[in-house]
Amino acid sequence: MRLRVAFFVAVPLMLAGCGGGHDRYAAPGIDTRNLDQAKYNNDLADCTQLKKDHGFVGDGGMIGDCLTQRGYRVTDPKG
Repeated sequence: MRLRVAFFVAVPLMLAGCGGGHDRYAAPGIDTRNLDQAKYNNDLADCTQLKKDHGFVGDGGMIGDCLTQRGYRVTDPKG
């Protein structure tokens, strides 16, 4: 009986940990010094759309890579 209760407590906790806790299309952190906000917003939208078009569902690495290629310094490659 205790094993069954432990199972029903442990499994949902483990599955909750697999959720990642972030949006897969979240903007990565970037260095904002001398940032042209309008240009950045446009580039971010382009890079996010590229990721969506290619069907990537992993981390935000592709968005960060795209922004790096456009001259931004990515400090936190999340989402």
